[in-house]
Amino acid sequence: MKSSDDQGKLLNTIRTTRPGMFDRLKRFQFSLDDVQKLPPQDLNRLLNRLDNSQIAKAMALLGSDARQHLLQGLSVERRALIENEQVERDSLSNADVKAIREMLLKPLREMAV
Repeated sequence: MKSSDDQGKLLNTIRTTRPGMFDRLKRFQFSLDDVQKLPPQDLNRLLNRLDNSQIAKAMALLGSDARQHLLQGLSVERRALIENEQVERDSLSNADVKAIREMLLKPLREMAV
């Protein structure tokens, strides 16, 4: 389940064909804004895995609450560096968006296990 579109389609199929399996799998379905549900220690683990440019690009895909939550997990110095690197969503290619989604969703899934 690499992209959120594929994930949604696959889970909908499983929901109708194998409801028991769906109940077990649905806990692994995440959106990027789920980053705001991370407890502080998990947020710090996630942020430590990413460099500043990756975080700056990811910020373009997050809602405002998730962006604020992500920024709160950073030191003042790192936050300033990332805020200076932020990009607009429209400047990202589809390939960039897909890569960023996977970069964030993979660790979110791993932390849920």
